[in-house]
Amino acid sequence: MTQAIRVMVCDDSSMMRRLLVSTLNSTADIKVVTEAVHGKDALMKLPGTRPDIVIMDVGMPVMDGIETVREIRKVDRQLPIIMFSALTQDGTEATSDAISAGANEFATKPVEAGHISQAVAQLKEDLLPKIYRLVPSKAPVACGPNGLPVGATVMRSPGALAAPANANVVATPPVSSRPPANTARIEVIGIGVSTGGPKALASVVAKLPQKLRVPIFIVQHMPASFTALLAERLAAEQGHSVVEASHDRIIEPGQIVIAPGGFHMVVTRQGKNIVTKLNRDPPIHSCRPAVDPMFRSLAHTFGENCLGVILTGMGIDGTEGARALRERGCTIIAQDKATSVVWGMPGSVVQQGLADVVLPIDKIPLEIDRLLSR
Repeated sequence: MTQAIRVMVCDDSSMMRRLLVSTLNSTADIKVVTEAVHGKDALMKLPGTRPDIVIMDVGMPVMDGIETVREIRKVDRQLPIIMFSALTQDGTEATSDAISAGANEFATKPVEAGHISQAVAQLKEDLLPKIYRLVPSKAPVACGPNGLPVGATVMRSPGALAAPANANVVATPPVSSRPPANTARIEVIGIGVSTGGPKALASVVAKLPQKLRVPIFIVQHMPASFTALLAERLAAEQGHSVVEASHDRIIEPGQIVIAPGGFHMVVTRQGKNIVTKLNRDPPIHSCRPAVDPMFRSLAHTFGENCLGVILTGMGIDGTEGARALRERGCTIIAQDKATSVVWGMPGSVVQQGLADVVLPIDKIPLEIDRLLSR
């Protein structure tokens, strides 16, 4: 029998703790081993309870979730942490800060649920798949009737959970899966990313040339309020023109465009203009936006003149899109295992033989610049 996933719940609301504990403990392969009422309480209880994963509230007295994540990361780089927050403006910004501090994922509190059964259903749909993906060695072999995707166990592959980029590990040296044979001029770049994305994107964007001559399209798995905030922060911190996509938006050379949460983004041409289109087609790999539709549209619209980049993230979204890019002769860059928070998305692309180059995160912008200059 698979050993149960050991969970710490940290939330100052006794009602929310009761909801979390009852929901998680009702799942056969999950067990809440301890509860904490604030960050300092959590730090005191961690050594003795040894949880496999922590569910952490953001706003708490004594020590909030952001500071608690920073303290945990000083002593443990690999313990998965899911931030648990309401999607208010303040909650969104604080959750984004916590992810930058080292949290792995976030889930939304069911604060608008009209009934306890609705709250439980939301938790099972949003929180449980993330727990299973972040603790892959104890994930169930088969999916139950509680909304888990069929691919919930795909992260059993080696390297599913690696140390964050700032961990004291020896980075994997650059690995060339296949020397890039494409010498076509790059007209557009597509980037797909999920868990650990905000920090990875900031690292890449910070080192890109200030005068980009091509647009960059990004799909980051996030709800709408988070993607808007991500665009604002990247623009403010890195000095580039970063915008959230809208339907029929004309994109200028050098703009960095982020798909809005809740919509798939595809890229097309209208005359001489490059235009983003949005749709609410069904989620792909439980994600909307998903990377695959964006990559496929770039392959269709730009052919070999596109560069694909796949960064840290859970699951396999982006693999089929990368395949479409490869079939058109595009170059694919994948982030390496050592610097990925979760080597799921890039790992899948590499294992399928679709990556031209596998690089640590700090080398990826240099490779992008090199390919743009050819």
